[in-house]
Amino acid sequence: MSEPSVSYLAFDIESVADGPLVARLRYPTEDLDGPAAIRRYRAELMEAYGSDFIPYTFQLPISVAVGKIASDFRLLDVVVLDEPQFRPHIIVEHFWRGWEKYKHPTLISFNGRSFDILCSSWRPFAYRS
Repeated sequence: MSEPSVSYLAFDIESVADGPLVARLRYPTEDLDGPAAIRRYRAELMEAYGSDFIPYTFQLPISVAVGKIASDFRLLDVVVLDEPQFRPHIIVEHFWRGWEKYKHPTLISFNGRSFDILCSSWRPFAYRS
């Protein structure tokens, strides 16, 4: 009997603000370290929007859990990418290579359109040579 194929990948991304990136792009003429840049940007966001959530363009994925699901909705496996190293560039690479390996299964995310897909799609560009 053959292994059931993966039809769906259900995933969740946990991320943190990339302090050096915030400092470099938001405050290029100031001598702010990452934590100081994050504190300042969060204060500015809170003042302007009533929320201190830093946009996905300034986020680093630090953990991605993926559930592999068959077409009959059976859970086949659950993996955490690049465990225990949790290197953002490897996490993103493994996510998209897995999607290709399983022949582009449907992606399922609780925050997909507003965060998860955007975070996992944009971050590879930060690692170009």
